[in-house]
Amino acid sequence: GTDDLSLLLPPTIIQKNIKELEMTNGVQLMRLLKPENNRYHSLSPADDRLNSTQQILEFLAKPECVVENINIVLDAGALILHMGNREFVSAWLELRQDMQAGVFFEGDSIRVITRDMCKDQSLPFSVSSFVDDMSICLLYLDDIHTRGSDFRLPPQSRAILTLGRGLPKDKFCQAIMRMRQLGFGQSLTFIASPEVDQVLKKDFFTSNQDDFVLDKSDRPIRPSSCDTAIVHAILIWTLSNTVQRICDLIPYFVGQSICTFRKARAYDALVTDAVNPFDNSTLENLAAAYVEEEALQLYKLYGHSRGIDTLPNIAVRMLRKGFNMKTPTATHTTKGITDVKHIPSLMDVISIRNDSTFTGMQSDNNRKSLECFSGEIQNRVKSIAADVSRPCSMLDEEQERELEHELEEEMQVERPGPVKALKPHISEGLVEVLNKCSVSNILILCRKNLAPLSDIFSKTSFVKDGKHHFHGGMVFATQDFISSVEGNNGLDSYMKDISWIIRPFKSVGGKDGPFIFVSNFEAEHYTGMLRRNRFIKGKKYVDPSGILELFTFAPLTRLQQPRKFLTISSLDPPPIVHVLGGSVHADDKLLKAIQNFLGLCPHPGDGGKGDQSWNECLSKGWIERDGFVPDRNICAELGRMFPDMVGLADESVCPFTSSPLGFLMQFLHNARHLGEELPASKVGRLLGASEIEDS
Repeated sequence: GTDDLSLLLPPTIIQKNIKELEMTNGVQLMRLLKPENNRYHSLSPADDRLNSTQQILEFLAKPECVVENINIVLDAGALILHMGNREFVSAWLELRQDMQAGVFFEGDSIRVITRDMCKDQSLPFSVSSFVDDMSICLLYLDDIHTRGSDFRLPPQSRAILTLGRGLPKDKFCQAIMRMRQLGFGQSLTFIASPEVDQVLKKDFFTSNQDDFVLDKSDRPIRPSSCDTAIVHAILIWTLSNTVQRICDLIPYFVGQSICTFRKARAYDALVTDAVNPFDNSTLENLAAAYVEEEALQLYKLYGHSRGIDTLPNIAVRMLRKGFNMKTPTATHTTKGITDVKHIPSLMDVISIRNDSTFTGMQSDNNRKSLECFSGEIQNRVKSIAADVSRPCSMLDEEQERELEHELEEEMQVERPGPVKALKPHISEGLVEVLNKCSVSNILILCRKNLAPLSDIFSKTSFVKDGKHHFHGGMVFATQDFISSVEGNNGLDSYMKDISWIIRPFKSVGGKDGPFIFVSNFEAEHYTGMLRRNRFIKGKKYVDPSGILELFTFAPLTRLQQPRKFLTISSLDPPPIVHVLGGSVHADDKLLKAIQNFLGLCPHPGDGGKGDQSWNECLSKGWIERDGFVPDRNICAELGRMFPDMVGLADESVCPFTSSPLGFLMQFLHNARHLGEELPASKVGRLLGASEIEDS
């Protein structure tokens, strides 16, 4: 249903559908033309009692809508005009006591409202309990979002699809296919506006006994041979709207083709004929050819007589005007303009301006290309709409541009100021460690020659909290990793990403580590230390110590991203590396490790005994509001109440003495630039980034 306008593509573009998907349109129609979709209802003309939105709500409140599971409204016809999305869903939810929530779009964000929420509250759909089960949930898709949205709808759902004036087939098909299982349990009921209903009954519905009639309740009375008569008629109506739309767009298609050709020829003249293509005068000529007249004066729009003419004749006159061709004679009638008496060959009438911009058109090749181009446009228009007439402005066709005033929103993002990058180098401390380390002294050498982890915050606004929370431990960094640009403070946006880590290939003293963060430059220098190089025959291993290896690391910043994207050379480090690297989309196993590392006892959110126990611990001071457990001595007691808290008393698991959540939220937002990912991610929810938002 998305290739209906392929006839209006530029002459230089051809739509080629994927062969495996050529049957898509036919499959859609087969799934649509089934008896269960042969349901139709029309709205009454608007009066003082009920407008179109209220009539739709009144229809949705009927008992048969509850029985038939009509839980979805696809407003492709834009009939719900008197309420906003939130207001409509709230009113609908009040009418459906068997439903628990309603889903709708607020801008480009999918929101959920439930019965127990306040009037102005909503929840992101991605973090709600309805994301995988919408059986007790209503769904409303407005006009814009009936294309491109996707939901896991119950298999036996029935949706209402509104029919508005001029609804084309491509938009119609896009809307119906929000029901992914249409024809396999899911079905549709159509609701038409009064204007559409009048057109359908007059030109598309028939009242013969062999077909069907509509009774006063708008229910179709149909014999078994016409089980799909209504939906068939609606489909034909949408096809007629598509034809009408294509015809309306033909003048714009011709106008844009002329504009594109003129620009191409102007550029060709620039690069082929100009002595110096980049001098001011030549560039000014090119700019003049590219400029389009946006603001048209009123006398140009309305200060002339108008008539009716066929689209092929209108296209010919537009081509002549666009290329300044000689105009042939034409006859006039009281109805408008008749066919042009004589349309000579374009080779005979081309009279291009002598402007320097168009000197490139003077050659025979350019004349031939113009004739070919214009002939292709004319043939295209004749093949589409040979006998279709439209209003025109006598011999000079003017195109009006209707401007719709829209509220434009632009997000202003503060970019970091300009700074000077430092020259990368191999850190002396790293060289010292690689040359002298052994299994027995590697940790001592790291503490003596490398910077502690807290030093990566030394030139940022996180310096105080960073040194407080991340001191000591088994993680170190080189000086080249720490320093990237000149400056001593406020360099939050210039912190290096954690991409390369050096560590022993065997545990030291039964412990995993130490881990050394190195820069890309250092990693490239020591690329021979990659683990995969051990398995390449004849490859010289360049690690002087013989006990260290270089690993690559990628934080989990995308959904379903694997923890180890390279089987041999990747590293699955401890939680501290994932936290500082920005792994916000952790899997369940890693999420549990991060929870224990941060010393958190998150709110169960089960609405039962778990929530009650958590609230009791909060009132006793055992747990802070964000879930952090400040006293390790009560971890054993918490472990009996919450099994996930077992082992939290070990300082090697959780090194924090105060809650690091506020610091981490700011760090991930400012330094790792994950502000948009946090609310919808598992780690973000653990940190409290996806609380219920007030609209």
